[in-house]
Amino acid sequence: MDALISFLQSPPGRMLRVILGLGVIVVGILFLQGMAGFLVAVIGLIPICTALSGVCVIGPFFGYTFEGYRKTGSEHQVLPDHDCGRHLVIRPVLLE
Repeated sequence: MDALISFLQSPPGRMLRVILGLGVIVVGILFLQGMAGFLVAVIGLIPICTALSGVCVIGPFFGYTFEGYRKTGSEHQVLPDHDCGRHLVIRPVLLE
């Protein structure tokens, strides 16, 4: 799963999400009628928005944060080939 999340957060993965989102929008507008087509087109906006904002919505289902960091115990680790060299380690803050 590391490879998939890492790819989705990379520039080519983001570009693929934008292209797939545009494809879903086209299908919704051109091939479906009425409310169904509108809803499919709106759903197509989700991968575009997440790709442009750097969010990976499937990450939390596989033990990652929305930003693509692996959740491990008390700190988050960056994937080896994470997006554009932005290697940050985010440590959770405990509120007392």
